[in-house]
Amino acid sequence: MRVVHDEDRDGLPDAFEEELLQRFVPSFMISVGECDGLPAEFLSGSQEPRVVARNGTIYGQVFKSERSAWPGAWVEVHYYHLWGRDCGSLAHALDVEHVSTLVQAEYMRAPPSKWKALYWYAAAHEDTVCDASHGASAETLDAGDGGPTIWISRGKHASFLSEERCRWGCGGDRCDEMIRVPREKVINLGEPGAPLNGAVWIDATAWPMAVKMQSDFSNLVLARLQNAAPGQTVALSGMRQPWQAMILTGGSTAGAVATSNQQTGKAVSVAGTSTGSALATSAEKVGKSLGRTSRGVWNFLRGRK
Repeated sequence: MRVVHDEDRDGLPDAFEEELLQRFVPSFMISVGECDGLPAEFLSGSQEPRVVARNGTIYGQVFKSERSAWPGAWVEVHYYHLWGRDCGSLAHALDVEHVSTLVQAEYMRAPPSKWKALYWYAAAHEDTVCDASHGASAETLDAGDGGPTIWISRGKHASFLSEERCRWGCGGDRCDEMIRVPREKVINLGEPGAPLNGAVWIDATAWPMAVKMQSDFSNLVLARLQNAAPGQTVALSGMRQPWQAMILTGGSTAGAVATSNQQTGKAVSVAGTSTGSALATSAEKVGKSLGRTSRGVWNFLRGRK
């Protein structure tokens, strides 16, 4: 009798997860001037994330996606490029970035060759004022039976589904003189609380790794992707905010925002992700707006993404 191993206890055989990871792994592009070299491999068995090599290792995660209202079986596959440091203007150690795909088959026990990618998601400065995360259908990317090409911005490591998209965000992302990452290996991380391959560092508080290992495809995200026009890449952080183009990742970011406000007598008021932005003209609103914007910029520069 064949023994089925499921060491991360997510209801999917580990061998099946490995085959899906290999089937859909993207090609990653980085700048020749990348300050941290290549995505890093981390020490197996260590409670804290410790870089052992910068060799292009990609980490993966595979878990069921419950879609009771949709026909067939659904699985979410994540690919993480992890870095020893972020090289923004306020550089910091450790950087967690990823892309993901939602794949579908007729039934859960279908062989890996029968699974098809439906949508792809690219994380770019998630949960910051400069969030430029986005998604597209697999058909748009020609990535239904394999992985797309992913463009990684120099130094900040945001993920983009096209080179042109790399100019979005707050103006600090650059995808120039790009080369393909030599793929060392793809290592299955398992799940938070049930790591595989010695990746016990996924639960470390030194970085937001465990938070990134949640689903990227909420019902709202799927609705936006389904309603996209053919060939369209969809912003998934709300519409691009008007202040993003003027926020730079240089050392004078906060000063630039303040100077802009003094010159125009107006400020951008962040009204929440559901409402976008509004112009505030009263002194009280200006003060509150600058406070929120400054905190968002500060979080972005500190790498809280």
